[in-house]
Order: sequence, then structure tokens, then C-alpha cells
Amino acid sequence: AERCRRRTPDVEHWYVIDARGDSSLDELTALGHVGAVVRLHEPERLHRVLDRVVAEIDRRSAAVAGAHCVSLAIDGLHSLRTALSSVEHAATLALLERVLCDGPAVGVMSCWTDVGVSAFRSAVAGETWVFRCDDSDVARGAGVAPVESDHPGRLRLASSGMEAHVAIDAGQIAVPSVPNTVDAGAAGPPPVGVLPCQVTSREWAGPSGRRTSSGLELDIGLAYNRLNVASLRVPAGDHIFIGGAASTGKSTSLRHVTAAWSAVHPAGMVFVVDRWRPVPAELASAAPESTAPTLIVVDDADRLDDVDGRLATIIGGGRPDITIVAAGRLEAVRAAYGHWTRDVARSRCGLILTSAGDVDGDLLGVSLPRRMPVAPRPGLAWAIDGTGQQLVQVFDQPLDVSPSSQRGPAPY
Repeated sequence: AERCRRRTPDVEHWYVIDARGDSSLDELTALGHVGAVVRLHEPERLHRVLDRVVAEIDRRSAAVAGAHCVSLAIDGLHSLRTALSSVEHAATLALLERVLCDGPAVGVMSCWTDVGVSAFRSAVAGETWVFRCDDSDVARGAGVAPVESDHPGRLRLASSGMEAHVAIDAGQIAVPSVPNTVDAGAAGPPPVGVLPCQVTSREWAGPSGRRTSSGLELDIGLAYNRLNVASLRVPAGDHIFIGGAASTGKSTSLRHVTAAWSAVHPAGMVFVVDRWRPVPAELASAAPESTAPTLIVVDDADRLDDVDGRLATIIGGGRPDITIVAAGRLEAVRAAYGHWTRDVARSRCGLILTSAGDVDGDLLGVSLPRRMPVAPRPGLAWAIDGTGQQLVQVFDQPLDVSPSSQRGPAPY
């Protein structure tokens, strides 16, 4: 708080991790300099805070000068490390170690509190303040004489052995009285959010996409890393596979991809194919220049056999005017050797919903992490295309979306 009183939020950025549940730290959120006060029961925000600080360390390590001072405050470092000691939080713990070890060399400062002997084993600090301890051996472990005074705030500096006293503010943390604190140019760090469990495309200007020189970019959801709109890149002539177990959001994802494709092709045709509505014969026989842009939508694709071979003909013909989007159960498609869905998956483009292991990514030619940073839930998927893979929350598309003009079966 004292550093924030002396500097504006555009040059002083702080992130606070409360590992003890002290409600008094909530007052820090009133400061424009503080990007977040995060606690142990918020694993996603905790990971984001450390990831953001590590990204700043990497940026400065690449000789990019920092425009602001970034600092991390931790209340209870040993408690934090204990909470992150499980296998599920190994990635977050690794980020914490990066901040503590590599941050000081590039000007990213950390300060933390701890109790007992663990206070001097958690990490190496440039300066240590030792307050009064019930066990005098704790102070001696830091190389200083124990503090004898019972006054709150009395301490001893480990670097010099001198006794000092911290100013205790009886009131709440005051808002810094620094000129231009609230100006637009004095913006503080962006807040640390979480990936929503459900979000509709209407909140982001509706289903959208765009044509590119190589094909299409379809906006499919919010990306976990940056909490911005994520796009699926579909090269011309390739197809889209959506895989997952029951109740993971396959049909919802299929519906949104259809809506996004239709937004790019307002005059295109959408055909829904199932065991009662086969692929029109003219699609498998017509020349590319004689048909409008066409989307073939197949839900429960693992249960649909291509008896007449029309789907295989379209896939094998490399038709840039026809795109197939097929959704099916991963385990069924993996076991269906020779099935037409395997040919769709060879495009290496699509969504793998709520994957619990790296084996699910094999179908699209990628290796997925064994553990996800977010608990599995409907609509949570790995978006995979030629640029790699990213975790997204797929838009929950309303049912009333349809292309502005269409021929053939009713739009999906």
C-alpha cells in the first residue's frame, strides 16, 4: 500500500495471493494498482496470476524493457506451496518457482510472509524481517537476536540486526493521493478473470467468421489463455470433426459451427444428414463450379454408415465448395477402422470436448495434456487446427439460428 501511495497505477502493478484467508487483504482491491487478490480456493485465477507474472519475466528476459513495475505479494508462502504440492497443481507450482527464482534478475519483485522455521526454508530473500516469535530458535535461524518487545509491529532486520518498527494503520487502506491516478493514461493492471462455464455468441456480436486466403476462420468460443474469442481455421477442402462423450456438448458445438459457417456464407446451402436423410446425389456428382458453398452437418456420425459411398466420394474428391462437419463419440470413431468419419478426422481440424487424457487427441494428430487446468464441463473443448491446439469454452448457440437462404433439408 505504501508503494502504491507513491506511484500511479500505470507504473506500479501488484498481484496478491492470500494463502491464509485473511479478509483484511480484500481492502487491497480498492487500489487501482492491484490486479487481483487471489485465494487458494480459486485455482484458475491463481494459475492465471502466476502465468501473467511469468509472461512478464519472459518478456523482460528477451531484453524488452518493462514500462511498469510488476510485483507479487504472498501471504503464507509455505501454505501456498503445500496447497500446490499435488500432481493436479504441478504446473501452477512450477510457475511459482519461476517467479521466485527468475523474477529478481529482471526486476520482478516478490515479497511474502511465513511462520516458523519454514519461513527461512521456503525461498531465498534479499531482505528478511523477523517479528516476535514464540520460539526464539526461529529468530536465531535467521541469524538475528529474538525480538523481546510485545508491541505489534516490532521487528528485527536480518541484514543488519537492527531493531525497527512497522507503522500500523488503524484504519482501512487509503486510496493513493497521487496526481492523475484516475486518468485514462494511468490504467492499472487488467483484472484476472476466469473462463465462464457458459457463454453465448450473442454476447460477442453473434455467430461470426471470415474468409481467408487459405480457407475459413470460424469464431467458436472463448480461449482459456487470453479470455478472448478463439477461432478455428479450416483450410479450403478440409472438414471438421467434433468428438466427445455423451452430454459433453457435441450437438451444441455442431450447432454453433453451423451458425458461424452460415454467417460467412449467407447464400450457402446447409444439409443435415442422418439415417433418414442421405446426402443428395447431386452433391457427390456435381462439379465444384456448379454448386454453391455447401455445408453437410452430421450428428452422431459414428452411427451413420456411408452405404452409397457419397460421403467418401466428397471427402476423397477434395471439394473446396463442400465442407463436412461431423460429431461423434470418440471411442466409437477410434474403433471404427475404415469408417468415413476417420477420413473427416484426417483433416486434423476440429474440437475434442472435455478430454481427460492425451489419447483422445490422437484422432486429430495431437497430444493433449493429461490434466486440464479447468474441470471438465459441457462445452469445454480443445480446438485443434493447423496452428496447434487451445482450450476453449464453445459458444452455447441458441436454437433459432439459421442461414438467411438455403436449399435442401431444414437448417440444423
